[in-house]
Amino acid sequence: MMRKYYKIILIFALGCNAAVAQQEAYFSHYMFNHQVINAAYAGARGRANFTSVFRTQWTNIEGAPQSQSLSYNAPITEKNLGYGLNILNDRIGPINSTSLDVDFSYHLPLNEKQNRLSVGLKLGVLNHFINLDDIITQQPGDAAFVLENDRVFLPNIGFGMYYYSQKFYAGLAVPRVIENKTYGLERHYYFMLGGLLKPSKNVMLKPSMLLRQVRKIGAYDFSLLMIYNERLWLGDRFEIISMAVRFKTVLEQDLRF
Repeated sequence: MMRKYYKIILIFALGCNAAVAQQEAYFSHYMFNHQVINAAYAGARGRANFTSVFRTQWTNIEGAPQSQSLSYNAPITEKNLGYGLNILNDRIGPINSTSLDVDFSYHLPLNEKQNRLSVGLKLGVLNHFINLDDIITQQPGDAAFVLENDRVFLPNIGFGMYYYSQKFYAGLAVPRVIENKTYGLERHYYFMLGGLLKPSKNVMLKPSMLLRQVRKIGAYDFSLLMIYNERLWLGDRFEIISMAVRFKTVLEQDLRF
């Protein structure tokens, strides 16, 4: 049964890859992990902090997507600068991608209320690996599954802008500008928006929104967190995906698991 699902995942991944390229790793709790997307966020909180997020989909299905991230950032207050480090691992089926990024940011004070506009630069490298041992074909040496390199290191660069105050933030980012058609890596665009509302003394609300766009696929993610007495957190989110995709045909009988 696991092999059947794994086959479906692989066929879907290959079909999507032919049409709209590989998707970047995505986390449901994006509101806690802005730095992975936007380099301009580094140092925005005014103190050093670590963030780690783990995401898994379709539990107990072999080859299901899994993503992990570890981030660190800190400010250089006297120079209005920030810096950070990101490690991101993403796996789906036989494809595994691990990236290491260094972030630099400059935070421009706009007024006495500490409203700021920051710009950021992301420099990194992506280790893209396809485990061909997980793919068994009926015809040995099938050209569709023969690669010159099953592992490649791809350098990249990204940028971002981030406006923030004590009760509002908005950001625009492109984490990886350089595309690679051979490995299906395409440019993604992100726009984030959020705020802080305080309807009563003990209750705070934190609405947020994240828009993602790659080619003709757009995803709109909305969330709302309620914080009671600054100790108890409750929240929910929902996502809308719009697609205009033409899939290539992948013959299932060419695969044997």
